[in-house]
This record gives sequence, C-alpha cells and structure tokens, in this order.
Amino acid sequence: MDVYIYDSDYESMNSIKDMCFNFFMRENIDAEIVGSCTNHEEFDKVFHGSNLLSLFFVEKYRGEGLIHKIREANIANYIVLLLRNIGEILEDVIPSARPSGYVIKPAQMRQLELLIRGIMVDYTHMEKAKDIFRFKNKAREYTLPCDQILFFESRNKKIVVRTMVQEFEFYSSLDSIEKELPKYFLRTHKSFLVNTKKIYRVDYGNMMVEFEDGTNVLVSRTYKQKLQEHMAKMHMK
Repeated sequence: MDVYIYDSDYESMNSIKDMCFNFFMRENIDAEIVGSCTNHEEFDKVFHGSNLLSLFFVEKYRGEGLIHKIREANIANYIVLLLRNIGEILEDVIPSARPSGYVIKPAQMRQLELLIRGIMVDYTHMEKAKDIFRFKNKAREYTLPCDQILFFESRNKKIVVRTMVQEFEFYSSLDSIEKELPKYFLRTHKSFLVNTKKIYRVDYGNMMVEFEDGTNVLVSRTYKQKLQEHMAKMHMK
C-alpha cells in the first residue's frame, strides 16, 4: 500500500515519516511512503495519479481541499487526520473526510502503530475480497474495487479501465480479464467489457449502453442477445 503524508510542520512530517518507515520495516508490512510534503500545492501534484487504494496522513486545518481530491481519486482511500489538539476533532467537521483515525501532534509511536495496524487489517481484508480487480502498470500494482468500475475497453493494444472519476491503462486482454471478474461483468462488444450493475439504460435501437455518469459504450449484434437476457434477469429491461 502506498502512503502519503501532508503536514506543514517539517519536523512533525519527518517524525511521522520515520515512525511509519521503521514500523513497516520491523513488522515486514508491504507499504511504501511515496510522498511527503509540507506544501499544499506540491502534495497535490505528488499524489495525482497515485495508487487507487492508499493511506493518507493529512493535516486537518489546512487539508480540506486535499481531502476532497483524495476522496475523488478513490472513495475507499484511508485518511488519517493530523490534529494540533484534541479539540479539533469537534471543530469544523469535514463531511467528506470520514477519517480512519486521528493523530494528535506531536505523533506518538504507540498511537501511530495501533492506528496503522487497524488500517492494515482492513486493507488486507479488502485485498482478499472476491470483488477486487488488480492490475500492474509500470511495475506498480493497483487495486480497484469492482463496484467502482464502469467498464474495460480494448484501445490501441492496451486495456483501459474506466471508473466514475478517472481511467487507467495497462497491458492485458479482455478475454483474460473477463475470467477474473464477477459474473455481472459482461461483454457488449469485442472492445468493451461492462459492469452491468452500473448500467443506467440500454438503447438497443442505437446499440449503446449508457452508464450512471452519462458515458456510452457500444453494443454489437454478436453480444446483443446475451446482454438482453442478462438485463432481463436483473429486472432492467
């Protein structure tokens, strides 16, 4: 799992970074600190396009804008809020934060360890869950909950996986991907593999599938009947 730290206090940031690194090494935890910044704009650039499921330590009183972007990137991301004092827990609640925990600065090793252990238990459970899709890109492994996926597209000798907020490219084939996915993923075209749970409507006249976000993909005659049968079973004629 990738870990990111944003704290405007340089000493505090480095302290959290060192404690996390030492804990990961000692416990043989598969996690890496890939970004640590004291600058809001710099941190925004660092985590842009980051691993789909990551752990973020974010300073609360300066991090509201970042928190919204972190949630947009992946609603399942773990966010730990860094607080100046315990009173900040009750002040100006950020609805989108839904924090996995709090760290009161200066961070204490035991507090940090207990928090990370709990997050790793949940992360490991998600990794083992059935409805998870994994792929690699440039030697990095990504994890994506299937309920966030709209469709896969074969494009320019690559596979593009599309969610509500972004898309990612990697090398594979739709045939091999289809074998890894739950049965509610269905081919609608030689170039598309769709999540039928995310379909808003099917236009059989124009041979198009429309998703919840307004995105459209093609339906071919080859897959039309199978799609109709599947949608009928889902009571979505």
